[in-house]
Amino acid sequence: MFGIPDDSIQMELSLVNAVDLNSQAINLDPADGDEFMEYEDIADAENIKDEVYKRRLIDTISMGAGMKISANIKDYMQEIYDINPKLLDLYRKILALNDYLLFTREDLGLTEEDKKQFGTVEVVLGQGDESPKIIAQGVIFPILLSESVRGLMELFASHGLPKDLATAQSVISKADYLKAEPWDMRIGPALWEILTDSFDNHVQTDLIPYLYKRITQLPVKKFNFFMKEVLLKTRKGKRMMAKLAQKAQYEKEYGGFEDKMSKFNTDKTVITDEYIHPDDL
Repeated sequence: MFGIPDDSIQMELSLVNAVDLNSQAINLDPADGDEFMEYEDIADAENIKDEVYKRRLIDTISMGAGMKISANIKDYMQEIYDINPKLLDLYRKILALNDYLLFTREDLGLTEEDKKQFGTVEVVLGQGDESPKIIAQGVIFPILLSESVRGLMELFASHGLPKDLATAQSVISKADYLKAEPWDMRIGPALWEILTDSFDNHVQTDLIPYLYKRITQLPVKKFNFFMKEVLLKTRKGKRMMAKLAQKAQYEKEYGGFEDKMSKFNTDKTVITDEYIHPDDL
């Protein structure tokens, strides 16, 4: 799908009867305080807040990408039909019901005891010579596929976190939490569609890892300016996207995915929730 070499990422994908949400990395609510760092001054605290908003938008777009890219399962339809001819229709009904509940219930009633998740994903960086790992769970195949793609998008976007370890931990603790995911699912697909429309048909899927990395790497102010132009569908936004796509194409041709991922190798591994070493970014 993304032109990623088979051995550059470990994919641990599981169809489950119930999603396991006992990992310490999975938080229901954003962190209230800030156990990871001490602010230098008010400006420093404001900068952290801006980084959190940036991370929230990236999380939403990554969710939307997972949902939209995985929506077309035609490549798998024959295999699914061979397992059971009724599965495809059952998937369609389950997803339609899930969408109905998502858009008609303002409060989904998420609690620590009942997190009501049909799927989840964690992104883990490699240790030493190990490659990064995507750990996804889903109760049915379409949800598992969506979570897997979302995990890949989060891996591509990991370069967008602050380079300072304490700052990155603080941003993650405030931006990545389960209660935000229903809104990510509601608006993420539309944001991803607007983003891909700005590609102007010159971006193939195997360029997305490099392009998404470059977008999320932009410093907060440049990122905000860029996203405003893109989301407003301006001609300037398309020109800016085209320039980033050219740089991404060069990186793809002369860099290589495995080389880019190797810089993430670390002994502190869970990037979506826990620890990141500054050298990895």
